[in-house]
Amino acid sequence: MVSIKYDLTKIFCLYMMKGYSISELKDLSENYVKTLNWRHDVLKKVNLLVESGYTPVIVSASLSFIVESVSQHLGIAKFQCSTPELYDGMFTGHLLTDLQGRKVDIIRAENASKSLFFTDNLDDINCKPNIHYFIAISRIKNVSYWRRHKVITYVV
Repeated sequence: MVSIKYDLTKIFCLYMMKGYSISELKDLSENYVKTLNWRHDVLKKVNLLVESGYTPVIVSASLSFIVESVSQHLGIAKFQCSTPELYDGMFTGHLLTDLQGRKVDIIRAENASKSLFFTDNLDDINCKPNIHYFIAISRIKNVSYWRRHKVITYVV
C-alpha cells in the first residue's frame, strides 16, 4: 500500500500567498513577528547557551521570509528553511525547497554531535539520534509522547 501525505492547510496557505511580492511578504512577516508573545524564560536559556560558546542555528520548515524575521528578532545569524519559488519577484505559490520532514538531513550534514535541539514539533523526533541534547518545548497534552521517547520536556 502506498501512502501519500498531503498537508492541505500548507497547500492552501501557499496558494493564498501566491502573487504577493517578496517585499510584501517580508513586511507582513516582520509585522507578525513583532506581535508574537515570546517566552522570555526560554530566550534567556538560549542566551546563556550563546554565552557558553554555542552557536544557535534555526532549522525550520517555515518559509524563508518568516524565519529570517524571527532570526533577526532573536539575533541569530544562521538559519536553514524552506525556500519560496519566485517569478519576477512574486511568490508563485510553490516551494523551491521544502524542509518539511527533512530537518534530519540538515542536521546530519552539520556537526551536531555536541548540540542542543529545541523543538515543539512532534515530527522532529526522527532528529533525536543525531543530537546530543534533544529538548521538547511542549504543551501538557504532548508530554506523554515525549516521555515515551525519553526526551527532556519543558512544559509551556
